[in-house]
Amino acid sequence: MKAFVVAICLAAAATAAHAKRKPPLWKIIESENGSKIKVDVNSFDRMSNGTAWAMVYSVDGSTFRPENLRRIWFDCQGHYRDETGSIGPTLLAPPRSMIGQVSTMACDSRRSN
Repeated sequence: MKAFVVAICLAAAATAAHAKRKPPLWKIIESENGSKIKVDVNSFDRMSNGTAWAMVYSVDGSTFRPENLRRIWFDCQGHYRDETGSIGPTLLAPPRSMIGQVSTMACDSRRSN
């Protein structure tokens, strides 16, 4: 019986957290060579340890490709990693690169909340 009650409480908490999410608000970032990514500014999650998360979509033509949607983790100290499906390697996020711009947005929004 305890397990059932715990399961119901966890399901209710997950539903409440999902209900609080705002609909996606995509911002396009374009590089000098014309490649584009979109970042959902409403997807930013701020952690108490100073890190941040964002959902990023690599634009590849006009057709939506689910495999281009990635969950990115930022340490807010110049590094990031792709954590879609599994934990990838931690890489540099140069400030003027597209991923560096996303890092700045996610980390700056973390400070403002």
